[in-house]
Amino acid sequence: IINKSLEFGLSGSQLWEKLNEKGLSPQFGIHGIYELARSFLNKDGKDKGAKLFRILQELDPSYQPTTEMILDQEIIKLRTGAAVFPILDPLNQVATKQEVDKLARGIFNEKARVFISNRESEIRINHPMRAMAKVYIDNAKNILNKRSPQKNNLRTFEHVLSELQSEFPDLIYLMLNGKVSRLEACELYLRLKSFPAIRTTVMANAYMTSICIIHGDIPGKDKIDDYRHIIEASYCDVFITGDAQLQKTVPRINPEVEVVEWNNFL
Repeated sequence: IINKSLEFGLSGSQLWEKLNEKGLSPQFGIHGIYELARSFLNKDGKDKGAKLFRILQELDPSYQPTTEMILDQEIIKLRTGAAVFPILDPLNQVATKQEVDKLARGIFNEKARVFISNRESEIRINHPMRAMAKVYIDNAKNILNKRSPQKNNLRTFEHVLSELQSEFPDLIYLMLNGKVSRLEACELYLRLKSFPAIRTTVMANAYMTSICIIHGDIPGKDKIDDYRHIIEASYCDVFITGDAQLQKTVPRINPEVEVVEWNNFL
């Protein structure tokens, strides 16, 4: 949306006004900051990067925790009943705004470069390597075919999802990297609607698995980025996008959020 605002000549203040007219207040994820900051890595990207961050600076959204932080909060909620706060605490809000202000002035220092490099490394680690794609796809197909050999020609996400349902507790356990016990993973599955971020993350993983099975290949890195935005929006009421493909994907991964296409938003 920040890129679309730049393309349409919309300032951050004008974007805020349009949101306010619709009774909406802007939320922005840390992953979005990372994606915008990548502009500075391009040879001629400094000017564009500064313009993008000036729009974000004027928009003055509430900044959200990382996906990992929200998932950790939901694990605490499971164990203690504590409320989840899907925006950063005041101290981190201020620190994030200070970084955005610097980038809006075109100041891209070593600290920012290290942040980008670390984020890239993290995403590479979390994204299946292409060399492993065939093994992963074959294993997924074997699991589904053993359970339901008459449905060995799965063609839609909905078909794959129906076959994966019984695997969800294991998927939750693996997805949370052992932060929960298998018994807790089963409880999360039974109460999935009460944990929006975990639910959306599980659905995103199931959707990626369906892509692997149906198309015989792993999703590209850009898709992983798209799904991360949907997860970060787990506690939002509205998801605005200028990406036609993402507009179709959001209801499959998070049916609770209203999707608004950019042109309709304008």
